[in-house]
Amino acid sequence: MDMNQTAERIEQEAEKLGYETHTNRAGTGTWYVDCTRAIIGLIRVRISNHAEAYAPKVGLRQISVSPDELTVDQAIERLADPASVEPSEGPAPLTSTQRDYLRGQNDQRQQFARTWQTLRETLTAEDFAEFKSHGANRPAARAIAERLGTPVAATYAALTSGKKW
Repeated sequence: MDMNQTAERIEQEAEKLGYETHTNRAGTGTWYVDCTRAIIGLIRVRISNHAEAYAPKVGLRQISVSPDELTVDQAIERLADPASVEPSEGPAPLTSTQRDYLRGQNDQRQQFARTWQTLRETLTAEDFAEFKSHGANRPAARAIAERLGTPVAATYAALTSGKKW
């Protein structure tokens, strides 16, 4: 499927149906044709080589064209019958397991930040000079961590003001 040609066809057919169109291409390669018509409002046609990975914003009426979803002809049929395009209810609410997991991830990030910030306070000017003289990279941080007996990732973050290992 040539997504540029598909977007052009959707535009042409939508305009025949009385829609005003605006097309843009995301950095990911996905095309979006926004089709607007009085009373109906906006219907967005998403054109991609893969299925939608994220639920559209709450209230957005979207049609997705991809090998895993609708065909171009099916999308045009939906534009002709805008009542068939239901507004999105947004993403499904998180389960308690997902919420607990996210809380745990947040707690780990906060603990790691406290660890490297505390470690940074103990580093000397000589430690920073050694880090720079050996390339200011991960192997240099590893050597310093081994010498100090500190966790490598925390040492690297402390030497780089918080960069991830």
